[in-house]
Amino acid sequence: MSFEAATELDAAAKYVMARPVNVNLIVSSGMDEKVIKIVDLLAAYPDLKSLVPEGPAAHPVEEDVGGDAWQKADDAKYRSIGGWLVVIGIGLVLSIGYAAFSLKETWETMHDPDFAAAIEYFEGLQELIYFELGTNVALIALALVSGYFYIGRKKLARPLLVLFYLTAFVTTIVDLAWAHSVFGTEIMEEVNGDMAQTVKKLVVQAILVVYLIVSERSRKTFVR
Repeated sequence: MSFEAATELDAAAKYVMARPVNVNLIVSSGMDEKVIKIVDLLAAYPDLKSLVPEGPAAHPVEEDVGGDAWQKADDAKYRSIGGWLVVIGIGLVLSIGYAAFSLKETWETMHDPDFAAAIEYFEGLQELIYFELGTNVALIALALVSGYFYIGRKKLARPLLVLFYLTAFVTTIVDLAWAHSVFGTEIMEEVNGDMAQTVKKLVVQAILVVYLIVSERSRKTFVR
């Protein structure tokens, strides 16, 4: 059933006037869909309250919506990746690039002619380099697997993304503390002077982990 109206809310009101129902509605406009909640509709058009039946829905929302129409109407906006989940996807791609670059740097350091002398001078340097090498390989592998489930909106995407960002958060702190113990604070301040960037990186990772755990969009997008 279709109506000509200035807004989606007006179209929903005309629908209820023609077919009194007590459900949320999906209003289509071209390729776009918008969910109109029945409570919002009645708040905007109080006169419709006399038409809307009490209790369970008397009719389905639309025949082409299929079974469980009420739930599908509520979750329509989660049928594609959107909101902050887009930022998480971009962060995943950037993280793969950063980890690959760090892996390349670590590998070149291990094959530098002066590396053997540096190991003798800085106690714990060799173990630190191996830790960074393993960490970058693990992060790349975890990011690729997470990305696969992320694109497919699979249920496993959420825990894998949380694991990825938690791993990146923890290993960044461990690597920084380890490097300080090996090289000393003075040398680290010269080499890694822009500490603010590292702090920002940690804050962003923490925010993304919390978002993935508590957000409704995250819970309802990865459902396959």
